[in-house]
Amino acid sequence: MWENIQILLNGANVSFVTTTNTHFKAYLETILTFGHDAARTHLTAAGFCMDTAGKFDDPDSEANKERRTWTALSAEVGFSSNVHVDVLSVPRYRRLGGRG
Repeated sequence: MWENIQILLNGANVSFVTTTNTHFKAYLETILTFGHDAARTHLTAAGFCMDTAGKFDDPDSEANKERRTWTALSAEVGFSSNVHVDVLSVPRYRRLGGRG
């Protein structure tokens, strides 16, 4: 989907993403925060399918097969999800200048 996330506030970069592993962080946060019931219901709106242990990158896993059915015949699919970037989880207010 995407490789890099950059967040600007009034032109100042506040995302400070130094890794390309944002997708792994999002996946781990999801499986550690939500249970199996959530994975089968409202998390599907974010395109989430629970993967089988050890088959995360296996193209023949059940989760990958399910995701492929969503985009069969090049169908467009809308998703709604959180952006997993640290600055969006900071429990303090930022000044409008984005510095400080």
